[in-house]
Amino acid sequence: MLKRFAVLIAAVLTVGAAAAHPAWAVNRHTIIANAPKPAAACGNTGTIPAGTWLQNKPCGYFVGIARAGTSFGVHETTASGYHYGRNYGSNNFCAWIPPGAVSGPTATGLSARECGAS
Repeated sequence: MLKRFAVLIAAVLTVGAAAAHPAWAVNRHTIIANAPKPAAACGNTGTIPAGTWLQNKPCGYFVGIARAGTSFGVHETTASGYHYGRNYGSNNFCAWIPPGAVSGPTATGLSARECGAS
């Protein structure tokens, strides 16, 4: 009986630990104003005053703007620093954003994993 109770306690603790960091969650960051254009990766220079570009792939086509102050759930980051995820602004869709477009390495919260494979 005591052994069954110990196994039950271990199972509850394991489930509780998994719930604290769910597999479906991704880090949410804030888009900055005057985000740099992807100079090193794509040969662009300057900044984007309103926020940053949303693109169909790294160095790809422009599909919208992620406004400064909106949230972005980062699903994946490339070696060149491009981020793939969902923009939670007026666009509210999944896209790529250039390196340096988020507020920093520390997330501002968690988001659900809502984007498919990139």
